[in-house]
Amino acid sequence: MPDFLATFTTRYSGGDLLSLLKEPYMPKPHDGFSFDYTWGSLAVLEDHYGQNNIRLENDMVIFWLGDFACDMTDKFVNDLVDSLQDYRLGARVDPTRDAALAKLNGAFVFGIADNDGLCMVTDPRSFLSTYAAFNDHDCVCVGSHLDLVAAVAQPQTEVNMTYAAEFLNFGTVCFPNTIYDHVKRLEGATIFNFAFDRQGTMSADQAVYWNVPDELESGYNEDDLVEELREILAKAVYNRSRGGRIAVTLSGGLDSRLILAQVPRSLECDSITCCDFINRETRIASQIAQACSRPWQPYFRSEDYVAESLVQTVKYIGCEGLFVYAHMIGVADRLKNAGYSSILSGTQMDTYLKAYYAQDIVCKRDFWSLRSQLVKVPFDFIYGMTSFWKSVFSSRLIEDVYDSRKQYYNMNVDPSRGSLAEWLFLNPVDMMLVSFKAERRAMPSRFVALDKNIVEFCFKCPIHLKVDRRVFLQAALPLFGSAGFISTADKGIVPASGQLAKLTCRAVRKIIDSTTGALASIGIEPTVQHSWHDYQRYWCESPMLRGIVRRYAPNLEQFNGPLFNVPGPDLLDRTDIEWHHAFRLLQFAVWLDVASRYRADIRNRPARAVKRGAHNQTLISR
Repeated sequence: MPDFLATFTTRYSGGDLLSLLKEPYMPKPHDGFSFDYTWGSLAVLEDHYGQNNIRLENDMVIFWLGDFACDMTDKFVNDLVDSLQDYRLGARVDPTRDAALAKLNGAFVFGIADNDGLCMVTDPRSFLSTYAAFNDHDCVCVGSHLDLVAAVAQPQTEVNMTYAAEFLNFGTVCFPNTIYDHVKRLEGATIFNFAFDRQGTMSADQAVYWNVPDELESGYNEDDLVEELREILAKAVYNRSRGGRIAVTLSGGLDSRLILAQVPRSLECDSITCCDFINRETRIASQIAQACSRPWQPYFRSEDYVAESLVQTVKYIGCEGLFVYAHMIGVADRLKNAGYSSILSGTQMDTYLKAYYAQDIVCKRDFWSLRSQLVKVPFDFIYGMTSFWKSVFSSRLIEDVYDSRKQYYNMNVDPSRGSLAEWLFLNPVDMMLVSFKAERRAMPSRFVALDKNIVEFCFKCPIHLKVDRRVFLQAALPLFGSAGFISTADKGIVPASGQLAKLTCRAVRKIIDSTTGALASIGIEPTVQHSWHDYQRYWCESPMLRGIVRRYAPNLEQFNGPLFNVPGPDLLDRTDIEWHHAFRLLQFAVWLDVASRYRADIRNRPARAVKRGAHNQTLISR
């Protein structure tokens, strides 16, 4: 799932843009097409996995990127083009009632370009993010890779200290802001039209084609919602399981086993588990695969896979989220060599179906009555600056971060929602989605939870049915098949068991974990029982990570004063920093080097006299 880049000036040719687009993918870049027009230039990379994602029809370029849960047949593509053309020509058609747009599903960008300009449509939640850079008056560049958009639009796109501080503390920047001045993330579920008249004057407009549903408050039947979700889940897996050889990233949890169980039996499908060694999670994953009668393959990662994949992941995502969450990057080359056409993942199921971000609601259990009660608790979206970063940033900068988050809060707060926290984290975009941004560029990843129907269900389902996995478990249990009788790796519960058995298993697992923690406190190191590294220990002890620190820490010196009130490089020399803070700071230091190389690459290209008028297409080989 590659990238695109378009500029609305004649400073750079399409060939320049295409060369820049290839940089994050070096040394094995995608092929691509470049196009030059009177209004500017466009470059699009080809998909590596068999999708014919660039078409030339008469004087029009048609392109798309991403994971479509709908078949991109010739008829459907033509219907989409007709819908965008109707919008460009000013037809009085409500996009929310357009039949072709209503069928769009997944994480994608779809666009058309010709001598009149560029028109594109984003997915419902901007999962496949698109960005726009602006000068004082107009949009000058759009694309799907933040750092490349900023590089083309320089010098206006400098690092914004407030947003850099926000990333370092919170791990993300509030929509629509990015870490750059004058570069914004574009909305999802929107048509964007950039049109040019014969004098080259641009007019830009946009229209929404899908709206988030209201949360149900009354008049619903829980059994009906359970049945609806069951059908949605089965269909979401089926729509991503067609053609080629499939893999499912299998953990010891519930989401991936549901996906594996629902892949049609007629298809070749492997289950794969990324791990450092055999532990509780891998053993349970193996049992699930056996229950589903599917081959299981552990992918053992290098001890230093975090350090080894750091720079490449930053090339893909910059500072859009914490790099370690894209943990599949550590085995991406081996997965590509295995020949999978689709790699299905259960990532984000917790987010959309189990109220993962409902931090303002807790579930209190009464063990003896087997009942649980939902309780509202205080939630601070604005002022959550940690003590560590309070000691690093100036008081003025901290206030600027608070002001930025307060502005986002005031613009997006919705008191009608059952969970204010969930709403703020997921609307208007999923701010915490990181893994898909990186993994889509390295492998044919398909995240089932990014299905539009799942997202719609998330927003309309009453929050009390999502908390504690209530509606999910009821809907998923018949879909698990025999895998429903295997315990989970985290809490130790058997999905098909009764409530009393689940609570007992959970209590036993808590005792085991407490005992393990007590042994660790006296120096008996436990085995990590999940698929993640012991990141805190890794930060303190990895020689390879220390080498990366020594190489990139000097990049932080330029921010002594504007961003840090202590020497930035000295912070990275400390091994006592909590790993989230340490990894974000190291990522920021690496990103400064990566982004500067992108900017130098395009800046040093001479202005070219390109013959413009009718579009000039060129296939650029590797």
